[in-house]
Order: sequence, then C-alpha cells, then structure tokens
Amino acid sequence: MTRILKALICQRKITLFVVALLAIIGLMNYALLPKQQSPAIKLSTALITTVFPGGSASDVERLVTREIEEELMSLEAYDEVASYSSPNISVIFYTVKVADDYEKSWDEVRRAMSALQDSMPEGCQRITVDTDFMQTAGFILSLHGENYDSQLLSDYGDRIKTALLMVDGINRIELEGDREQELVVTLDYQKMNTLRISYEQVIQMINSENFEIPLGNVTTGNEKMPLKVAKGYHAVEDIGETVIAISPESGIITRLKDISEIHIAEKNQIRALHNGENTLLFSGYFEEDTNIIPIGHALDEVLDAIVSTLPNDLYLEKVLFQPKTVEREVGNFMISLLQGIVLVVIVVFIGLGFRNALVVAVAIPLSVFITLSSMRLFNLEIHQISIVALIIALGMLVDNAIVVSDAIQVRIDHGEARFKACVDGVNEVARPVLTSTLTTICTFMPLLLLKGEMGDYLVSLPAVVIMALISSYLVAMFVTPVLAHIFFVESGKREAWKWDMTGVLDYALNHRGRILLGVTLLFFFSLSLVQIIGLKFFPYADTDMIYINAKTERLVDLDHTEDLAKEISRTVAGSDVVKQVVAMVGDGMPRFFDTMYPASPSEDYTQLLLTIDKSQIGSGRTYESLAALRDDLQRRLDENVIGSQIEVMLLEQGEPIGAPVNVKVSGDNTDQLKAAGDYVVSLLEEIPGTLNVASDFADKRLIYSMAIDRYKASQRGLSAYEIQSTLSMLVNGSHAGILYTDKADYDIKIESNAKQLSELKNVKIKSPITGEKYFIKELGELYLDDERPMIKKVDGRFVVNINAYVQSGYSAVEIQKSLANKMNTGQFPQLKFDFQGESDSINRNFGEIAITGLIFIAMIFLILLIQFKSFSKTLIILVTIPLSVIGALFGLALSGISLSFTAFLGIVSLAGIVVNNAIVLVDYIDEGTASGLCLRTACIEASKQRTRPIVLSTTTTAVGLVPLILMKNDLFTPMAVTLMAGLIMSTILTLVVIPTLMNWKRLENKYSPL
Repeated sequence: MTRILKALICQRKITLFVVALLAIIGLMNYALLPKQQSPAIKLSTALITTVFPGGSASDVERLVTREIEEELMSLEAYDEVASYSSPNISVIFYTVKVADDYEKSWDEVRRAMSALQDSMPEGCQRITVDTDFMQTAGFILSLHGENYDSQLLSDYGDRIKTALLMVDGINRIELEGDREQELVVTLDYQKMNTLRISYEQVIQMINSENFEIPLGNVTTGNEKMPLKVAKGYHAVEDIGETVIAISPESGIITRLKDISEIHIAEKNQIRALHNGENTLLFSGYFEEDTNIIPIGHALDEVLDAIVSTLPNDLYLEKVLFQPKTVEREVGNFMISLLQGIVLVVIVVFIGLGFRNALVVAVAIPLSVFITLSSMRLFNLEIHQISIVALIIALGMLVDNAIVVSDAIQVRIDHGEARFKACVDGVNEVARPVLTSTLTTICTFMPLLLLKGEMGDYLVSLPAVVIMALISSYLVAMFVTPVLAHIFFVESGKREAWKWDMTGVLDYALNHRGRILLGVTLLFFFSLSLVQIIGLKFFPYADTDMIYINAKTERLVDLDHTEDLAKEISRTVAGSDVVKQVVAMVGDGMPRFFDTMYPASPSEDYTQLLLTIDKSQIGSGRTYESLAALRDDLQRRLDENVIGSQIEVMLLEQGEPIGAPVNVKVSGDNTDQLKAAGDYVVSLLEEIPGTLNVASDFADKRLIYSMAIDRYKASQRGLSAYEIQSTLSMLVNGSHAGILYTDKADYDIKIESNAKQLSELKNVKIKSPITGEKYFIKELGELYLDDERPMIKKVDGRFVVNINAYVQSGYSAVEIQKSLANKMNTGQFPQLKFDFQGESDSINRNFGEIAITGLIFIAMIFLILLIQFKSFSKTLIILVTIPLSVIGALFGLALSGISLSFTAFLGIVSLAGIVVNNAIVLVDYIDEGTASGLCLRTACIEASKQRTRPIVLSTTTTAVGLVPLILMKNDLFTPMAVTLMAGLIMSTILTLVVIPTLMNWKRLENKYSPL
C-alpha cells in the first residue's frame, strides 16, 4: 500500500482528475438509473386456470382440480398448491420453493400441464399457466361523461389507446370496462321443437355461412389472380335470412328470423364506473427496467394533446399515475439525502475545523457517486429502498475518513513532514479501519441473504449500504491522504475540542462491579419494554389510496352488483376526504399496487378504488391516520349498505399477508370445517379491536340438478355430453362466429328463450343416431339440490380461512394471542389449525433474520479474533452489541413506535456499526500498554485520545438519520430511530463499559507492565 499511496500523492493532479471523473460518471449514472416507486418482486407463484363448461363445483374439483393438484405436487420445486374449484372453472395458485431464477420451474410446470391435457375430461378447455399475473399497472386513466354511452366511449377509447401506444416505454395498454356489443339470436324453443334440426346444427349453419376458405389462384391468360367468395353476412339483417330448414312435403322454407329474435345487446361482462357513472379505464404497463419519470413527462404531453381534442363534457382523468408518484417520492427521499449530507458536513466542520473538515467532507459525495455507478453495474434501481440505504449509510461514509485524517493530523502536529505523515498515518490505521469496515458489512449481510418476496423487496438496502461502505473505505485509504497532503497544516488549536472523561472513568474503574451490574440490569429492563412497545410486521403503505372489496350475499347478475357499487360510491363520497371513486363490477381493478393479489372474476363481486385527499390525514387533521379513515368508512358502509359483505382495505407494504389475523383450518370433513370456522369466528368477534371477522367457507346454495337416466338416453342415441352441451347452450348461450359490418364487428351469440325450469324440461334434443327429438324430461329427472359454489383446498386438503382485520390502536399479535388462549381445538381432533397472518410472518421473518444475524456475528467474532488474537478482548468488544439494544428499545418506547420488521433490521444492523468504536478504543489501549503504561492509565489515555473521533463518528451517523426520522415514514422511521438511539446509547456506555471490562482482574494482571 505504501507504494500506491506515494504514487497517488506524487501524481496528485492525475489523482484529482480521476476523482472528478468518478464524480461526473456517478452523476451520469444517477440520470440513467431506472427509477421506480418500489423494488420489483419476483413471484414464486403461478396461476393455473382450466375452464370446464357445464361442470359443477364438485365436478370441477373431482375431474379437473384434483388431477392437476396431484401432478403439481409431484414436481421437484413444489412448495404449496392452493386451489379454488367453482362452477365451470378451476383456479390453482402453485407456489414453488424460493429460487434465484424461477423460469426452470415454470418450464417444468408448462410441460407437465401439456402432458396432462389429454387426460382431462371431454369438453375441458386447455390448461393455461400464467406466471405474469401480478404485473402492476403503471397508470390507470378514466374516460367518462354523463352524455356518453358505452359505444361512444369505446369509439373514443380506441383512438386514445392508439395515441398512447405511440409513447416510447409503454409496453401495452388494456381497456377495462369496455362494454362491447354482440349480436344475440334468441331461439324460440317451442318452434325449434317442431323442426328436425338440432341447436348444434343451427350454430354450424351460421358459422359455415360466415366462414371464408382460401381458394387459391385462377389463371386468366398469362396472369394468375386470387379467387375468393364473399362472406354471406354483411349486415344484421343478413343473419335472419339464413335458411334453417326446408319442408320435404310442402317445400316451405324456414329462415332463422322465423324462429328467433335477433338484436344487438351489450355483452354480460365486466363493467367500470367513475363516481357512479359509466367509464372506460385504460390500464398502461411500462417496459421493465426503465426510468418511468421521463416516460411520464412524454405521456403528460400526449394526454394534454388528447384532452384538447375531446368534447367539453367528456373527461379523461388520472386514477393512478406512477411516474408522478415516483418523481415525488424519489424527490422527497433525495431531498432527505441532501439534507443529511449538509447536516453531516456541518457536524464535521464543527468537530474538525475548516481544513480537516473539507478533506473529510469530500468522502461523502464521492462515496455516493461511486455507489451510484456500482448500482448501475449491478442493475439496482433508484427507489425508496435504495435511497433510504444511502441515507442510512450517509453518516458512516465519513467514519473511515475521520480516522485516517485524525491519524495524519496527529503526526503532522508532532512535527512529521506532510508526505511522511500521510503515508505512515494511513498505514497505522489501515488494519483497524479495514476491520471496522468488514464488521459493519457483516451485519448487513443477513439482509442480503433473505429469500422470497421479502428478500426481493429489501435486497437493495444491504446491497447499497455495503457498496457505500466499500466506496468510503477506498476513498479514505486512497483519496483522503492525497487531499490531506494538499490542505493539512500543523494545528495548535486542535486539542481544544476534547471531552475529558477522566473523572467518570476514575469512578467507573473504582466501582467496576456496580457499573457492570447496573448495565446488566438496564439491558434486561430494556428487553421487558418489548411488551410495552408491541410487535408489528409491516406498516400499511402511506399512499393516497384505499380500496373496497364487496360481494352480494346471494348470487345475482351484474346489474344488481352494479347497483351495489353505485350505492357504495354514494356512501363513501359523503366524506370530504374521498376525492374520487372508481369501481370495477364483476372483477377487480387492474392491479394498482405491488402487494395486491388479483381478484377472481365473479358476477356478485365488485372492487372500488378510492383516491384520498392526503392533506386531511395526519395528527390534528380530519383523521389521525389512514387506519382511522378506514374504520370510519367501514362503519358508514355497515350502517347504510345492507345485503352485502363489504371490506374497506388498506394497502400493504413488504410481504403481502392479507388479513393480519388469520387461522387456516384444514381437514377432509367439510362439515367439521364449517363448524370449526363458525367456532373461530364467534371467538374472534368477542375480542376487542377486530374488524370484518369472516370465514371464507362457502355455504351450500340451492341449485337445480339433473340426474340423467343413462338407460333411456342410450336407447335414444344420446350421450351425457350431448345432453349437458345442449343444456349449457340453453342456459349460457353459445358462440357462433363473428359478424363483420362496415360500422362494427359483433360476436354472434346463440341462446334460447327457455329460461324457466318448466320450459327447460320441455325442450327437445335431437339424437345424432336416430335423428329423432326427445324432451329433456324424458331423459332424466330435474330436481332441487344444494351444492357449495366454491371448494377450496390447500395441498390436497379442504380448508377454511377465518380472517379478521384490526382497528387502529389495536395489535394483531395481541389479538391472535388472545384467540389462541381461548381456543379449544381438542373438540376437532381430525382438523389441523394453523395460525397465520401477521404473527406468523413476524415469527418466520424475524427468526430468519436472527439466525443469519447470529452467523454473521460469529464472522465478526472471527474478524476481531484475527486482529486482536484474544478471546477476552473480542468478547469485550462484542459487549457493545447488547449495549446498542438497550438504546434501540428505549428509543422505540420513547417515540411510541412498535417493533416492526424494519425496526428489527435496524437493531440487527447496529451490531457491526457499534463495534467500530470499541475496536478503535481497544486498539489504542493496546498501544498504551505496549508502550509501557499500566492498564488503568492506558485506558484513561485512550479515552482522552479517542473520545473526540468516536463521538464525532457517532454524531455524523446519527445526524445523517435525522431527515429520515423527520420524514415520519411509517416504513423507515422505525429503522432510523433504532439506529440512532442504539448508536448514541452504545457510544456513551462503550466509553465507560469497555475500559471497565478491560480492567477486570484477569486482564489487569495480563496487561500489567513488566
């Protein structure tokens, strides 16, 4: 290192040019780095859906879902299979073991499903595997106007979509709530009964009349020209002219219009509402790994141009616009970063004087610039997590530079030449600086090894901190001495800024037992504060959005569900805090937040997205918090909207866990599951603080069922499939091609006017074998039955989930504890009860962090052992870790903040930071004893020499966290509080406890001078 340092100092012009170049490259990389609101999360779950037309929930479960489940559970990467079997459709969420790359697992799933397809029952459609179902919309726009019907909105929507797709960086745009029209042919079943044709033949006739076959070319002279036959249908009227039958006796022609009603109607599909009126939603998705802020600016320009061309009574409004959110959030965090830099620089200038501070302060921006370049090299993005990592690292960036500059200044003050002082000063502290850097890196390594969604979400925090620490080490070792050679001079006033702790240390060394006993009691008392502080996994997202899930209590059509959505919109719009309400009827909103799971389409379901005026949320305002607003909206809806299940929801951060209180009960007896679900619900409803307590067990509902008489059907040449297929067409309708007209294209739907049970019984089905028609009532018995509308399973066993949300001011962990104390599971011996929700996530993730943290504390022990070659001194240095826990827990208790996951990360991260002060102190004590001082004197002298740089390092680190605390961010403020409070308390106690422990009898004898 000596040669390198000499070369850098001698060629300092080149060195300074390289430093300036690194700064410029860092600024360029900041501009080029992708900027997002939150980190992208790799999903370990695939969505597998299979449509089985005409199948009941039990048929779907038995014939489709069970087969797919068994195949999936045989795969190597299998972790969990959760299935939902409903009439006509099987939905399976297949989760694999955590991996760095999931593509291999997904390829295996696709191959397995392809091989399984042939064994699916007749009529079952293709198994689809979707691994991108969790993509989040980058923006959602609403096109609405009171005087515009769905057709007009659709016409404008197509033009707007085309214009938006011209913006570079937009991957795709989907229209939601586009109420398409279709051509409906309603066959009169009584007239059909008189004809010798089947319903299937009618569909085939329409399809064949409207079908176009490539005919090839014909020769005309020496030229070949393509030949085609024009399609038979060009207008709605043409459909009605289709010849259906010709009487062989009379020659009378029967046309389609003679036996049906033909009209244009809206499809029975998903609908969208904006403040209760029809709307068309545009959900846009950005290309991956792009900086969405400039894309947002370009998109704004296009939107302004589009709006200027729209009629005055037609509105195009933003429901969600991530570029603006990201720009605001990144801007706020960058301001906090700059504030932190300024505060740290001010502290350094106060503590070191102008020249020394100028040299040390350079380490901050230069380390940040190098870190930004490293982020681009390792494909890390700018978002709230990575910027917070820079803020956390901010105060530590000057620590190494302070130690190096202090060592150089001491030598200059002792009369050494600047060149020699710069080289020898760096060599003197190179080992302890490297040790302290490595120990700090070790404490952030557990976060780097987190797996799954949580690991993806937080990986940039440890990665960026580690990059920043490495950058600061390189700057301190190779740039600080060059700048010191230019600026440092002998300082006569340098000794003025010192803390004399001789009196305190004298007392501590004379009363070692009392001091150590007091600190021990203080540590155990701080641990008891956890009961008061309380546990919380992740706070809810601090956004301007709340969403509502609602279902009608009985299965109804979309019109009734739309009425429910409008009623909810009117109720919540009564609050001044709610700015707008957008609803999807029959399905969920386009996925608008990273932690949301997509909803399953259902005619009885609606999801509403509320945009909130954040200026009215906070201490002393209309609502203290979003949770308080949630509670008030829930109360209003419960009081004013009846006949439905309504849940007002807050958006989650980090790992999505859904309901914070959750009990999963699994078993093979569905009746016992229902009883267990009702039992747990009754217990939860008695516990104060619970909200929206519900079991997801699907109660049986009345259905009409047909028991086919196989003997009679086979005698008439009819199979069960042909009977079911006809019934499906009669009840649901059937697709019969597309009508292309000059104005629009329409799907052709064939249905029957037989809707009542008495009418269905009297429909005739044609036998393909005998050619005769037979009444449905002749082929079996139609009777009233009951069946569950949905069958839920996990890993092949039936399950019921009992969920509860928590009112503001209550703890999900405490509620779950109360529930566990009340429950008597012995009355359900065949069932398995699993407590999930927030409590389970805390145990699982806190445990993982704790275990990996212990591993890296062992690594810290090894690093310290290598440097000091003493078990006793290494253990003494590690005592600073519990000292930091004291401060962290006191800090949380005094600030009224719960021990959340990020707060716990802060406590774990403290381990490597606080040992640095002890390393420096013990190193100087060793130097004192090596020079002949007695151990007591060496401790006092080391305290005199090292108190100032230790306090200064602590102050810079703590001050760098101030902006993060002032932001009052629910996610990161707890981490900043634990870091700051733990570091301050540990520093104060370290300056007393470490010398006290070093003067213990065994060590005192060991270090007494000869």
